[in-house]
Amino acid sequence: MLVFDLRSSTSDRERARDAKISGGGTQTTMVELGIDPQARQWHEMVARVRREPETPFDEQWRLFSRLAAERPPERGPLPAWSPTLERIAASNIGHLMAEVGAPSYPELHRWSVERRAEFWSRMIERLGIAFERPPETVLDDRAGPADPRWLPGALLNIVDSCFAPSPCTIAVVIGREGSDSVETVTYGELEALVHRFANGLEEHGLAPGRGIALYMPMTLECVAAYLGAIRAGSFVVSIADSFAPHELARRLALGGADAVVTVAEVERAGKRIPLYAKVVEAGGPPAIVIPSGESAALRAGDRWWPELLGGGRPHPSVAADPYSTTNVLFSSAPPAIPR
Repeated sequence: MLVFDLRSSTSDRERARDAKISGGGTQTTMVELGIDPQARQWHEMVARVRREPETPFDEQWRLFSRLAAERPPERGPLPAWSPTLERIAASNIGHLMAEVGAPSYPELHRWSVERRAEFWSRMIERLGIAFERPPETVLDDRAGPADPRWLPGALLNIVDSCFAPSPCTIAVVIGREGSDSVETVTYGELEALVHRFANGLEEHGLAPGRGIALYMPMTLECVAAYLGAIRAGSFVVSIADSFAPHELARRLALGGADAVVTVAEVERAGKRIPLYAKVVEAGGPPAIVIPSGESAALRAGDRWWPELLGGGRPHPSVAADPYSTTNVLFSSAPPAIPR
């Protein structure tokens, strides 16, 4: 349990020094949490402006300039916003500090470095990572710190951990270009689409163990394709849809893509961008094309998204070693190197 001890002082500096969070036998001052006297005073000004929007800007700027000048250089720039003690206590880090008895964030960081296995064991539990076969241990460091082995003996499919919430819980909120309305999709509806995509990949020889590139905007189909490919035991090659055909071709080859999921067209800032045409120009592998805009004829071997989707039966998750590849990513700086 977290208890707040806010002592009544008249000075902002004293309140910043004396306010404490306690839990699990530890006490953390606001200074240790990064809420120093200058940040505290500015936070109070922000709260005042919210209550009194007519507060003159000149007054706000004078206070900010004075506090910034008083602030010790080692603390860095004055933050424009600081969390309240209540918000800190309710945060994941606040809870973890109380659980392990860390009196400050630096102490928590030191604990996480010195006791890596215990830290990651807590994180795995907190995140609800599901295993088909639990690991023999969290960390095997017998070969030395340069060659650790995490979760030895474990088998899992990370997609199983994505569907822990109730099927009725909202999983995705969708906005459309040029529209203020939103749509919602539940975990149950999303998982049903994931099953259909995974079944379709398997029926068409694209799972398990194949590379499925995603060259498309972040849509419901993109999420389902990502999760469906991994559930079926294949891996995803993530490629930004802004790349020109020659850059797309390079990444498809480097990532080992056996198929690419894309859209016929995407609307962006009022313009129609033909993504499928870029895949064709790039000489990409067989494409799975989501209809949008004006549908053009497909190349031989390509297919529309609805034709790829399989039946609605649940697709069993293909479990693998934690070191198996699930996603090929590319660095943003040239040269593009798969990660």
